[in-house]
Amino acid sequence: MLWPLTMAVIIGTLPGVFIGAWVRIEYLPNPKNFKFFVGFVLLYIGWRLFMDIVKSQNKHKNKSSASGPVSSSHVVKVKTSTVRQVKFEYDGETFAFSPLII
Repeated sequence: MLWPLTMAVIIGTLPGVFIGAWVRIEYLPNPKNFKFFVGFVLLYIGWRLFMDIVKSQNKHKNKSSASGPVSSSHVVKVKTSTVRQVKFEYDGETFAFSPLII
C-alpha cells in the first residue's frame, strides 16, 4: 500500500465533495449542462487511460525483447515522502507526485 498517496486522497476527499457540490449547484444547475460537462470529464479520463495502456504495451514490448521476461514482483518502496513530493519505486521504475496537487 502506498500510504502517502492514500492519505492525500483521504484528506482531499472532504473538500472535494463540498467544492463539487457547490460547482454543481452554482454553475451547472441544468441537468443537460451537467451531463455535457461530465461527458467531457469521462472522455478525458478514458483518453488518459487509453494512452497509458498504449504506452505500457510499447514499453513492455521493448523491455521484454531487450532484457528478458518482465518481473512479476509487485512491491512498492517509498523513497521520499514530504508534503511537496512523494517518490516511490514500483516494478523497477521510479514514480513521483505532489500530494498538494492530488
